[in-house]
Amino acid sequence: MVTDTLPYSPSGMKLHIIAPALPPRLDGIGDYTACLAAELKQTTDLKIWIRTGREPMIPSDIPVTEGFSLEDRGSVAGMLRRIEAERPDWVLLQYNPFSYGRQGLNLQLPLAIARMKRRQPGIRFALMAHEPFVPLTSWKFAVMTLWQRWQLWSLGRSADVLFFSIDPWARRFQRWFPGKPVFHLPVGSNIPRMPMPRESARARLGISETTTVLGVFGTFGGTRLLEEIKRAVLSVLQENKDALLLYIGPHGKVVREAIDNIPLITDGPLPPDEVSRRLAAVDIFLSPFIDGVSTRRGSMMAALQHGLPVIGTDGSATDRILRGQHGQALLLAAVGDIDGFAAHASELQRNVELRACLGMQAQKLYEAEFAWDKIAARLLRGMAEKDPGIHGRRSQS
Repeated sequence: MVTDTLPYSPSGMKLHIIAPALPPRLDGIGDYTACLAAELKQTTDLKIWIRTGREPMIPSDIPVTEGFSLEDRGSVAGMLRRIEAERPDWVLLQYNPFSYGRQGLNLQLPLAIARMKRRQPGIRFALMAHEPFVPLTSWKFAVMTLWQRWQLWSLGRSADVLFFSIDPWARRFQRWFPGKPVFHLPVGSNIPRMPMPRESARARLGISETTTVLGVFGTFGGTRLLEEIKRAVLSVLQENKDALLLYIGPHGKVVREAIDNIPLITDGPLPPDEVSRRLAAVDIFLSPFIDGVSTRRGSMMAALQHGLPVIGTDGSATDRILRGQHGQALLLAAVGDIDGFAAHASELQRNVELRACLGMQAQKLYEAEFAWDKIAARLLRGMAEKDPGIHGRRSQS
């Protein structure tokens, strides 16, 4: 478990982060960058570069500069020349191929990074891959994955250290980059916790004390399993006729059409503080993903953070740490085991003590492994693997 932090002085490491966006834009990597920056600004000399027209909202003591355009793939080269002129110790690229070019295509990006490294070998480069490339699930993706794989390989060759958002990817891509430090760096929750008693959270939504509330949070882009959600709610309704699904997110129409006449509360998207208040009304949180629940799923992280009993799917992307917490901090059913997923929901409907125990352990797991100070510490510790001089920039206090 991560239990420590690295106390770097603000005048020590000079770190530049490249990201596609920042809040208030609805962008998962932008949220990740903002939350990570809030921790890193305390210990590094920090600057963030984003796409043009992104309307950033971040604390004023963090410089933010518009550096590149999605439409002009070559603009990344100009941005990197400007970064070179400022001579940072490290450049951290928050990477998803679609963040830097239409259809995930920008061959200029790895070439520009390589040129920066040749011209300024003293600048270290870290790659944080939130998604490496599209999977081979269609003919269209089969074409797109060709250039996306080359981009990842080329970026990795220039990187001094690589991070991946789930540990199956970190283990897989270690073989792509032999001899380079490769680490698992999870995603945390981008929802600030707004403590609210369960009774108050439910009263403001018109939900009674006896109602069992099953919660789902986030977007539906083809990765969530709607049939598992529907069957879980139906199984709880067999136990307690007073049950409903609370969906928190922008795709209420999709959910409503998929679950037919099941009782449903939905509206959104909602601001982060309102998301937190609604999560406080949830009894059972449903997190079924087609590739399994994993440490790149911010919606599940928010549930753990809020101390909710989580039912997830176990699949190819599921991290060892989550799989090892089955029955302790969450419940898992294999991807495709719809009956098993629904059975977990029925069990939690009947067993209030188990719900409380899972929720308590979920929150402990989040604070120990996935809170933002722990993520920032992992990032800096990974950089120190390739830059021992970082240790000399630690605060002596």
